[in-house]
Amino acid sequence: MTRHLIIEKIKTYYGNENTEYHWISDGFQNIVIKCTHPSRTIFVRVAASGRRTMDMLKAEIDWLFTLSKASLHVPTALPSHLGNLIEKIFIEDTPYYLVAFHEVMGEPLDVTNKIIWNTQLFKEWGAVLGCIHRTTPNKLLYRPNQWEASSTVMETINYFARNENEDKNDRLQEIVHEISKLPTDPEVFGLIHNDFHQGNIIIQPQGIGVIDFDDCMYGWYAQDISVALYHAYWQATEIAKLDSSFSIAFLDTFIQGYKKSYTLSHDTIKLIPLFVRWREFFLYALFMKKWSLHALQDWQSYTLKMLRNRILNGETYIPNI
Repeated sequence: MTRHLIIEKIKTYYGNENTEYHWISDGFQNIVIKCTHPSRTIFVRVAASGRRTMDMLKAEIDWLFTLSKASLHVPTALPSHLGNLIEKIFIEDTPYYLVAFHEVMGEPLDVTNKIIWNTQLFKEWGAVLGCIHRTTPNKLLYRPNQWEASSTVMETINYFARNENEDKNDRLQEIVHEISKLPTDPEVFGLIHNDFHQGNIIIQPQGIGVIDFDDCMYGWYAQDISVALYHAYWQATEIAKLDSSFSIAFLDTFIQGYKKSYTLSHDTIKLIPLFVRWREFFLYALFMKKWSLHALQDWQSYTLKMLRNRILNGETYIPNI
């Protein structure tokens, strides 16, 4: 697939003679193009049809509109020149879907900025997640509603089965079996973002914005909390050079904020360590597939080594949880 062909398709459906196109990323899952018009900026997501069906995309769009109506700062879809919220295109005979989203104004979250990266932010962050979990449409959306039906879960399982040794695959199957037996009562299970780390948080004067709902699904609320904790801890200890006690300060204040917006059961809190462990398997498979293994940077080699060791030894990445 060439960039030129994609840009030409996007021009047809969303551009005009004054539009500038910026290739933001190939991403881990999708391609994203920033389209700057004189009066607005939009982001067009290019998704392979093998990963997302039309119905799944419609469900994501529905939820985003529901969240936006509840005053959450999320990207909502906008129509193409033909009036469609989803456009199907073909690049070299391969089908893809285009969805354009309004820009969520603000700045990316900087973990090294202590003016922003503090307990007040963690509390607001948790409150936003609580609002997301309580705000669902009055109908069942066409998103994965069983854990192993999620594409991200299946891709992880398939990667380990095809590429990793028996010991690592056994560790994966143990955690898959444990998660698959969890209860799905509404107190612990519902519609979740499923990638709720600080890279998908936008800092605004009026609050926190949240982007990238592409992986949203029906899952355990602890999944979203564990992703926020995992990546916050990773960035805080590796980049901001904070000590391991950060996990306590983060989780305590995050949960305080969450409880202001939505009920948090003790059962959900107990599941957080389990989903922190699952995140290690998911990230290991993702990095092994997406990184250039023949040209790894030092930090990437170190990350893969530590993930591999913890997976094999059953070690806990985050203490005090």
